[in-house]
Amino acid sequence: MCIIIYVIVLMIVMLIIEGQAGGNSHANKGGGSNYLCLPNDPDNGKPYSYANDVLYGAEYEVDGNSKPSGLDNLNDKDVPCAVCRRRGKSSVLMIPGKRFIF
Repeated sequence: MCIIIYVIVLMIVMLIIEGQAGGNSHANKGGGSNYLCLPNDPDNGKPYSYANDVLYGAEYEVDGNSKPSGLDNLNDKDVPCAVCRRRGKSSVLMIPGKRFIF
């Protein structure tokens, strides 16, 4: 049963990008509150510098007091992310760090 469901999902959903979650620093003011899915292989373009223009990679912070069992080696590891798209539906997506996708 699980294999059949997995095959149906693959036929309906297409992986667009996978990478690392990132965003603004918790200490910065005025940045976005949502995470971005940053690509593992960004396109290097012309650098620009503005105030508060830095993106930081997200990482897990698991300490001894709040650590669920089985997550011993998760501390300070990068947070993975993926963006998927349903086939046959219209969508618009901005991917940071990429100039061309298809």
